[in-house]
Amino acid sequence: MAGVSVDPAYGARHPGWQRYLGARGEYKIYREGDLYRALQIIALPGQSIPDDIYQRSLLEFGGIDSYRVQSSERKGSLLIEHGEAKGGIGVIVYRKLKDLSMKGLVIYYH
Repeated sequence: MAGVSVDPAYGARHPGWQRYLGARGEYKIYREGDLYRALQIIALPGQSIPDDIYQRSLLEFGGIDSYRVQSSERKGSLLIEHGEAKGGIGVIVYRKLKDLSMKGLVIYYH
């Protein structure tokens, strides 16, 4: 990924995880052996996750273009949506209550 740097110390402290820092956010990938199990994207302070990264992550990591929101909850200044998609894919979206901008995204395999 162009403009993205690897944080090798993070993986040493968190087995199975790889952390990448980019101009548009922080990306974490969890792997069990040869299988990628989870992708986490966190927007940088004062920013949100752009729609193109959101859509591309769903498609490229999860192999999905949509999901069904199963539940949502308020936690502080965030709205947390829990969703499911075909093939055992889970999606968690963290949005600011104020404007519903996306602050975090987790895509994982059950």
